[in-house]
Amino acid sequence: MTFRSVQEDEHCYFVTATIVGWKKLFFQNIFAKIVLDSLQWHRVNTKLKLYAFVVMPNHVHVLVKPLPPVFVQDVLQGFGSFTAHEFLKQLRLQNEHELLEFFHQQALENRWEEQHQFWQQIQGKNVY
Repeated sequence: MTFRSVQEDEHCYFVTATIVGWKKLFFQNIFAKIVLDSLQWHRVNTKLKLYAFVVMPNHVHVLVKPLPPVFVQDVLQGFGSFTAHEFLKQLRLQNEHELLEFFHQQALENRWEEQHQFWQQIQGKNVY
């Protein structure tokens, strides 16, 4: 991730999170709802100001401002982990074997620590 390691209170962050392989996972409302639920949880529970967001078919844009003592990289890690686990549960419930195999292969190819990789490396930048 390309973030500064110090908290800068006056900065907002523009974050883009993209599904690996540009798979259009968010065409299904259940997967978009997982993203929205995670954003809502972080907004309420982690001292995060959520200014704007948009969920596209295969990626998400978010404008956020983490408040001390929260760091943007911690929020992104929590967001990525929670959503990935929920995506995995839902794909298993739907018996989406082809997509599960695709996300498993992505993890192997990218030497991911987990069995499945859903997100490309999350990109973000300071917005003044």
